Amino acid sequence: MCDDAAKKRRGCIEPALEKVWNITECFICGGFDSECSICKGSNTIPIFRCPRRLACETNVSQLLPFFQRYLDYGEFPDKRGLLYQPLKLVNTLNLILRYYRKYELEDIDRKRREMAT
Repeated sequence: MCDDAAKKRRGCIEPALEKVWNITECFICGGFDSECSICKGSNTIPIFRCPRRLACETNVSQLLPFFQRYLDYGEFPDKRGLLYQPLKLVNTLNLILRYYRKYELEDIDRKRREMAT
């Protein structure tokens, strides 16, 4: 585990002053739009928090099934469809679920490898 200085530097306790890592594919424009509000055309998104901290936050993990239901079935809390939702909300849900599904696949692969050995 990290010591206190490393936790501060990596954004484990609060957002770091400098970026900790990058998401290397913009989920909005794919790096093709120089006016993109997320990546500014660079196709990278700076993240200022520890990835483990982001993944382990209980409020996020408890909301994931609801996010998936919103997008898969178009059933949002305000009882309106996908087209009525703010674009930032839809983009955020897509991003969260994309990485969550990727994590799930990697976890399944890891468990298969463990069982094979």
